[in-house]
Amino acid sequence: ASAAPVEGVQLIQRAFRALEAARFEEALAHVSECLAMLTRSADVRQRIADIRFCAQYHVALCLLIELARLEGREASEAPAATSKRARLAALLAALPLVSHHRKVCLHMAVKCNMEARNYGMASTYADVLMGKGLAHMLAPQHAHQLRALRAQCEEAGLRDGESVRTPCWKCGTSTRVTASECQHCGTKVHVCCASHTVLQSDDFTWCPLCMCLFAPDVVPASDNCRVCGTGIVIAAGRRAAAAATASGPKPL
Repeated sequence: ASAAPVEGVQLIQRAFRALEAARFEEALAHVSECLAMLTRSADVRQRIADIRFCAQYHVALCLLIELARLEGREASEAPAATSKRARLAALLAALPLVSHHRKVCLHMAVKCNMEARNYGMASTYADVLMGKGLAHMLAPQHAHQLRALRAQCEEAGLRDGESVRTPCWKCGTSTRVTASECQHCGTKVHVCCASHTVLQSDDFTWCPLCMCLFAPDVVPASDNCRVCGTGIVIAAGRRAAAAATASGPKPL
């Protein structure tokens, strides 16, 4: 693939500076501008990797904006906000961001899930922080704190609340929202990139440019992608297959 255009690199650099200063709305504007430029370029097919990289940051910034909004909720709404923050932070930490950004998101996920008493999720992300690829970025005192936190989670039985679990739509088994599939039946777990909710069927829409996936009632087929803004989303799943069969050639 050819190198990213200079304008795109500059936009992402501005986005990163804004992100690291907690100016999430500004960072999102820069990422959106970069996505628009990349997806409308003449050589768009050579830009797919860059588009998908930017799309991950678009999703991450939308989550960060919502997390910041929830942080300022009234005391009467605090329990629900704490549960939602735990779920959104868990989804944020699962995104494949640049390592120093992911490290911050992982710390956030650990903190939010400890507050929500999701001890299993908090322990999982503490392990990621102390694992290969990120451990060298931890100060010794932070590593000590994470080990103590993990011991606390183990004492609590590594239990998670419902805020970070969802019943598998196929077999009903309680499954983490960050899981790639149900541990019982192997059914894929899909999360809508616009609503940040787990889909309750195998029907979804997706963008062939940025690969973002959506609930059909949130972003219907043939609509513009809610993330990159340019791609036309395609239907997938049983209903899409049935529609294709129904509209296809009929046997004689």
